[in-house]
Amino acid sequence: MVMIKEEIKKKLVAALKKNNLAFEADSIDLQPPKLSSFGDYSTSIALKLAKTLKKNPMEIGSAIKQSLENDNLFEKIDVLSPGFINFWLSQKILFANLCNFGQNIFSFPSFSFGKNKKILIEYAQPNTHKLFHIGHLRNITLGEALARIFETLGNKVIRVNYQGDVGLHIAKCLWAVKKEQEK
Repeated sequence: MVMIKEEIKKKLVAALKKNNLAFEADSIDLQPPKLSSFGDYSTSIALKLAKTLKKNPMEIGSAIKQSLENDNLFEKIDVLSPGFINFWLSQKILFANLCNFGQNIFSFPSFSFGKNKKILIEYAQPNTHKLFHIGHLRNITLGEALARIFETLGNKVIRVNYQGDVGLHIAKCLWAVKKEQEK
């Protein structure tokens, strides 16, 4: 199983070999660009090669692009000045791999957290005497997501939610209700 990023690196190495441009896979810098308008992944490999080979980075980038254009992993590949190569992943491939999550060729990061552990997740404790707000919803969602992740990893998860708050504010509220009833 390989991750998508590693699969792209393999394809880049193959494209480099095809164009007689030697470069180690470990040295390829492949990152998601800061702006999504520049694709899903971007590399500066053409710039690095241009320095060592004394060639135009745009020409190197175009040669790499031409070698990868017909690959079904990519929806689109652009070479932008001064020599960045931007990749848009094929939505069809991503969707197919998402649908085949358990048996796809790409793997998602795995954790060695252990299995068969009991995990207690405490979350969603809104104050019963104050307004419910988006922060409460965030904590509920985050807690439930963590619980499901740990269950997927093979652990027994116990969800804890303290609805019956017995703090000072509840005591004051009950005291006020009792006083009002006495009137």
